[in-house]
Amino acid sequence: FLFSLIIVVGKGQSIPCTRPLPLMARSFALVLALCSGCILAVSATLTVQIEPRSSECFIASAEAGQLVQVNFFVTRGGLLDIDLRVTGPNKEVIYSGLQFEGSQYSFTAAASGNYQICWNNEMSRWTAKVVQFDVTVGDEPDTENDYITHSSLSPMDDSIQRIEFLLDNIQRDQFYLRVREQRHRDTAESTNGRVLWYSMFESFILIAVSLGQVYYLRKVFETKRPL
Repeated sequence: FLFSLIIVVGKGQSIPCTRPLPLMARSFALVLALCSGCILAVSATLTVQIEPRSSECFIASAEAGQLVQVNFFVTRGGLLDIDLRVTGPNKEVIYSGLQFEGSQYSFTAAASGNYQICWNNEMSRWTAKVVQFDVTVGDEPDTENDYITHSSLSPMDDSIQRIEFLLDNIQRDQFYLRVREQRHRDTAESTNGRVLWYSMFESFILIAVSLGQVYYLRKVFETKRPL
């Protein structure tokens, strides 16, 4: 029955029950249902450095009808641009385009199989690009209204689904804030390095000009002794 309850919460199917479960058993079953939902929507966060004139590809397995979401941020390198290319199981091109800084791309799998997500940096000659991206595969709704709202669900069931939705949003916001903080830290460190080198160069110029002035004044006021 626990497995049947997981199917009811995970897929929205109706399975009759002849005897109600105790409150503790039902709560435990709902926790297992949420864990099952987490398994159905598999998410992974990766950070990869794409070298100049090269590309990196990753494979995501999806069943027909599942939603595939790619959230990515270019945290370092050049103009923070990267070429994204998504191909299907039959090598058909689903999407191809140049992206800047960060964005999100999602599509519904038309067929079951392996989908390739490729990051292309062949347009860059010298600069490597660092891409941090999150891939989510599963029947994950985009809005809170897409969740199950069956009349048989109890208020506790609805609250658990709402908490799951909010926790997912918090996780995405934390991922975005981490990338944003890293990007700002890199900018601050780069600015600090430039100011340091500029200050050292300016100090060197001032010392050289001061020594040159002293040498020139000594030459001007130097009296030549007669032979």
